[in-house]
Amino acid sequence: MGVKEGDFVLLDYTGSTDGKVFDTTVEGAAKKNSIYIKEQVYKPLVIVAGKGDLIPGLDNALIGMEKGGEKKLTIPPEEAYGPRDPKLIKIVPLKIFTDNKLNPFPGMPVQLDNMTARVQSVSGGRVRVDFNHELAGRTLDFEIKLVDVLAKTEEKVRALASQFFGEKDLKLELKGKKVIATPKTELLATKRYGQAKAYFITQVTSRLPEMSVEFVEEYKKA
Repeated sequence: MGVKEGDFVLLDYTGSTDGKVFDTTVEGAAKKNSIYIKEQVYKPLVIVAGKGDLIPGLDNALIGMEKGGEKKLTIPPEEAYGPRDPKLIKIVPLKIFTDNKLNPFPGMPVQLDNMTARVQSVSGGRVRVDFNHELAGRTLDFEIKLVDVLAKTEEKVRALASQFFGEKDLKLELKGKKVIATPKTELLATKRYGQAKAYFITQVTSRLPEMSVEFVEEYKKA
């Protein structure tokens, strides 16, 4: 039986545009295309099919796929990141950057008004900033593989945990409708812990609304 809306799946993908790979979950593909990042963990994404986790062209392609299935897709802008919108190109005073000790340059990614943008040009005390997604207006090519379909609640919870925590960072137990997560003591003092914890709780409770999450934290005197 093929994937249906609401199924939890593990998905590998490699995306390219104009023959250039821009993202992949596959380590070998990252190395082959010179976009490998040593600190990044390459592994399949946890996706809930048909729920908007992916761009529409990819999301729609998952429906009906079988475990182990592979596809090559060409996705037009309308089913990807949409067409480029000229209204999303803004002129920003250079002073906004210099007041924040930033020296803008073409291609520089920035956060303005809680939105991600890229600097296009800097001239005469003004900065031209593009709030369009960097892949807006582009036709995208994808190679995808449906690695697995997760049926059991425990599988789903562990897959979600793996997106935010290392394999040995967290002990997980399921008791009825409750997920009990016990992090390693050393993890508690790290900067990433609080954010990872918040993301994990949000993902579990939104995707598995019948479940609650309890973290058991033990602090020891140094």
